[in-house]
Amino acid sequence: MATRAALLVKQEPFLNYSASQIFALCKKINDFRSSVVHSDKKRQLASRKIEIIAGEIIETNEIAIQFLSHIHRLVSANKVLANPKGIENFLFSE
Repeated sequence: MATRAALLVKQEPFLNYSASQIFALCKKINDFRSSVVHSDKKRQLASRKIEIIAGEIIETNEIAIQFLSHIHRLVSANKVLANPKGIENFLFSE
């Protein structure tokens, strides 16, 4: 998922994040999600705020909602992106 998201933002940029920063963002969002799902309070506190761009500390849940909204708009505007295979075809077609 992180790889596909990183490739998608090359088509439609998200804020000022590079593809590699989006990849890291997705990994950190997933780590936070996992800590919530598995009731790991210590990990939840540690991953509640993240730093993707040096010196910029952000709330994980806030940036996750913004990013999900961005991806939702992108997918809604391009129905071929509605499934993983469509995303792969879109990203890797010549």
